Amino acid sequence: MLVGYTRISKVQRDEDLRDQKRRLQKFGCDDANIYTEQTSQKEPRLALKAAMDMLRSGDKLVVDKLSHLGFEASDIGRCFDSIDARSAHIVVLDVAGQVMDTSTKSGQSIMSIVMAVSDLASQAQRETKLEGLSKTRKAYRIT
Repeated sequence: MLVGYTRISKVQRDEDLRDQKRRLQKFGCDDANIYTEQTSQKEPRLALKAAMDMLRSGDKLVVDKLSHLGFEASDIGRCFDSIDARSAHIVVLDVAGQVMDTSTKSGQSIMSIVMAVSDLASQAQRETKLEGLSKTRKAYRIT
């Protein structure tokens, strides 16, 4: 079964949500199996949780963009791990203009690369933050 998930931010237009939904329908998602929400970055993503709860072995969660699964690499990684634990798969309709389907070897490879690059970005961000804290502590002699 294909389970779709669409998401827009609070500042995006409803038309953006309709466009996402159309792309999921064109891919083969039944309208009854498309979960939709409009959230800010800090709000819980209840529709995503509901969509993931629907997944069974062999099912696919279909999203338009990888960023719809999370705002940070760790969020996306948790989604991927949760879906993988259900023996389900992720289909992202647009990863650099290509469809990524983790039920295929190429899709698994792409997901591994995306996660590795995201992890590097997270590590760099964490290191920059720690360096900033260290400088602040030295400046104010905080230990």
